[in-house]
Amino acid sequence: MKNDGPPCVGSGVTPIESESWHARHRSKQHPFRLLPLLLLAVPVDTKAQDTPSLERTAVEWMTLLMEGEFQRAAQQMSPTSSIPPDQIATFWPQLASRYGDLRRLGVINRITLNELETVQLLGYFDAGGETASHTIRVTLDTEGRPADFFILDG
Repeated sequence: MKNDGPPCVGSGVTPIESESWHARHRSKQHPFRLLPLLLLAVPVDTKAQDTPSLERTAVEWMTLLMEGEFQRAAQQMSPTSSIPPDQIATFWPQLASRYGDLRRLGVINRITLNELETVQLLGYFDAGGETASHTIRVTLDTEGRPADFFILDG
Protein backbone atom coordinates (compact mmCIF):
# COMPACT_ATOMS: atom_id res chain seq x y z
CA MET A 1 0.00 0.00 0.00
CA LYS A 2 1.49 3.34 -1.09
CA ASN A 3 1.13 6.41 1.13
CA ASP A 4 0.66 9.44 -1.15
CA GLY A 5 0.20 12.07 1.58
CA PRO A 6 2.73 13.99 3.61
CA PRO A 7 4.78 12.00 6.12
CA CYS A 8 3.16 11.75 9.54
CA VAL A 9 4.59 10.62 12.85
CA GLY A 10 3.82 6.99 13.33
CA SER A 11 2.65 6.51 9.73
CA GLY A 12 5.32 3.95 8.90
CA VAL A 13 6.66 6.11 6.06
CA THR A 14 10.37 5.67 5.55
CA PRO A 15 12.67 8.69 5.09
CA ILE A 16 13.11 7.86 1.39
CA GLU A 17 9.34 7.95 0.78
CA SER A 18 9.15 11.17 2.81
CA GLU A 19 11.76 12.90 0.67
CA SER A 20 10.06 11.83 -2.55
CA TRP A 21 6.69 13.25 -1.42
CA HIS A 22 8.28 16.63 -0.62
CA ALA A 23 10.24 16.61 -3.85
CA ARG A 24 7.05 15.97 -5.84
CA HIS A 25 5.00 18.70 -4.12
CA ARG A 26 7.69 21.37 -3.70
CA SER A 27 7.99 21.87 -7.44
CA LYS A 28 4.30 22.74 -7.93
CA GLN A 29 3.39 26.44 -7.72
CA HIS A 30 0.42 27.25 -5.54
CA PRO A 31 -2.19 29.22 -7.56
CA PHE A 32 -2.79 31.72 -4.72
CA ARG A 33 0.90 32.46 -4.15
CA LEU A 34 0.65 35.87 -5.89
CA LEU A 35 -2.67 36.85 -4.27
CA PRO A 36 -1.13 39.17 -1.63
CA LEU A 37 0.71 41.08 -4.37
CA LEU A 38 -2.45 41.39 -6.45
CA LEU A 39 -4.39 42.74 -3.46
CA LEU A 40 -1.80 45.49 -3.06
CA ALA A 41 -2.42 46.58 -6.64
CA VAL A 42 -6.21 47.01 -6.20
CA PRO A 43 -7.16 50.71 -6.05
CA VAL A 44 -8.86 51.86 -2.85
CA ASP A 45 -11.71 54.37 -2.89
CA THR A 46 -10.69 56.71 -0.07
CA LYS A 47 -13.78 58.88 -0.55
CA ALA A 48 -16.03 55.94 0.37
CA GLN A 49 -13.96 55.36 3.50
CA ASP A 50 -14.37 59.00 4.55
CA THR A 51 -18.15 58.89 4.22
CA PRO A 52 -19.73 57.97 7.56
CA SER A 53 -21.80 54.83 7.47
CA LEU A 54 -25.50 54.90 8.22
CA GLU A 55 -24.84 52.65 11.20
CA ARG A 56 -22.40 55.19 12.62
CA THR A 57 -24.86 58.03 11.94
CA ALA A 58 -27.63 56.18 13.81
CA VAL A 59 -25.38 55.43 16.79
CA GLU A 60 -24.05 58.98 16.97
CA TRP A 61 -27.56 60.46 16.77
CA MET A 62 -28.91 58.15 19.48
CA THR A 63 -25.84 59.01 21.59
CA LEU A 64 -26.80 62.69 21.36
CA LEU A 65 -30.23 61.82 22.73
CA MET A 66 -28.71 59.60 25.41
CA GLU A 67 -26.44 62.45 26.53
CA GLY A 68 -29.30 65.00 26.57
CA GLU A 69 -27.99 66.95 23.55
CA PHE A 70 -31.53 67.43 22.21
CA GLN A 71 -30.83 70.67 20.32
CA ARG A 72 -27.93 69.11 18.38
CA ALA A 73 -29.98 65.97 17.70
CA ALA A 74 -32.88 68.10 16.43
CA GLN A 75 -30.55 69.97 14.03
CA GLN A 76 -29.49 66.70 12.43
CA MET A 77 -33.03 65.39 11.89
CA SER A 78 -34.72 65.02 8.53
CA PRO A 79 -37.44 67.55 7.66
CA THR A 80 -39.68 64.54 6.93
CA SER A 81 -39.51 63.31 10.53
CA SER A 82 -42.77 62.43 12.27
CA ILE A 83 -41.21 63.61 15.55
CA PRO A 84 -41.18 67.40 15.74
CA PRO A 85 -37.55 68.33 16.51
CA ASP A 86 -38.62 70.88 19.11
CA GLN A 87 -40.45 68.15 21.06
CA ILE A 88 -37.58 65.69 21.43
CA ALA A 89 -36.59 67.22 24.76
CA THR A 90 -40.07 66.48 26.17
CA PHE A 91 -40.42 63.13 24.40
CA TRP A 92 -37.15 61.59 25.64
CA PRO A 93 -37.98 61.66 29.40
CA GLN A 94 -41.22 59.78 28.65
CA LEU A 95 -39.16 57.01 27.06
CA ALA A 96 -36.77 56.99 30.02
CA SER A 97 -39.65 56.55 32.45
CA ARG A 98 -40.92 53.57 30.45
CA TYR A 99 -37.65 51.80 29.54
CA GLY A 100 -35.06 53.27 31.89
CA ASP A 101 -31.94 55.28 31.09
CA LEU A 102 -30.22 54.32 27.85
CA ARG A 103 -26.62 53.44 28.78
CA ARG A 104 -25.02 51.96 25.66
CA LEU A 105 -25.72 50.92 22.09
CA GLY A 106 -24.68 48.18 19.70
CA VAL A 107 -25.39 47.75 15.99
CA ILE A 108 -27.49 44.75 14.96
CA ASN A 109 -28.04 45.25 11.21
CA ARG A 110 -29.44 47.45 8.46
CA ILE A 111 -32.79 47.02 6.70
CA THR A 112 -33.51 48.60 3.31
CA LEU A 113 -37.12 49.20 2.30
CA ASN A 114 -37.74 51.19 -0.87
CA GLU A 115 -35.60 54.32 -0.49
CA LEU A 116 -35.47 54.26 3.31
CA GLU A 117 -32.72 52.72 5.37
CA THR A 118 -33.37 51.51 8.90
CA VAL A 119 -30.54 50.70 11.28
CA GLN A 120 -31.40 48.31 14.08
CA LEU A 121 -29.52 48.95 17.30
CA LEU A 122 -29.47 47.05 20.55
CA GLY A 123 -30.01 49.49 23.37
CA TYR A 124 -29.06 48.62 26.94
CA PHE A 125 -31.27 50.40 29.44
CA ASP A 126 -30.73 50.76 33.18
CA ALA A 127 -34.17 50.07 34.62
CA GLY A 128 -34.00 50.38 38.40
CA GLY A 129 -30.61 48.72 38.81
CA GLU A 130 -31.31 46.00 36.25
CA THR A 131 -30.11 46.08 32.67
CA ALA A 132 -32.74 45.48 30.01
CA SER A 133 -32.05 45.34 26.29
CA HIS A 134 -34.43 46.50 23.58
CA THR A 135 -34.14 46.80 19.82
CA ILE A 136 -34.10 50.40 18.62
CA ARG A 137 -34.89 51.12 14.97
CA VAL A 138 -33.53 54.36 13.56
CA THR A 139 -34.94 55.21 10.12
CA LEU A 140 -32.83 57.49 7.93
CA ASP A 141 -34.03 59.48 4.94
CA THR A 142 -32.50 59.33 1.46
CA GLU A 143 -29.86 61.87 2.53
CA GLY A 144 -28.79 59.79 5.55
CA ARG A 145 -30.47 62.01 8.16
CA PRO A 146 -32.38 60.48 11.08
CA ALA A 147 -36.11 60.66 10.40
CA ASP A 148 -37.67 58.47 13.09
CA PHE A 149 -36.84 55.94 15.76
CA PHE A 150 -38.80 53.25 17.51
CA ILE A 151 -38.06 51.16 20.58
CA LEU A 152 -39.46 47.66 20.25
CA ASP A 153 -40.87 45.90 23.30
CA GLY A 154 -39.86 42.35 24.08
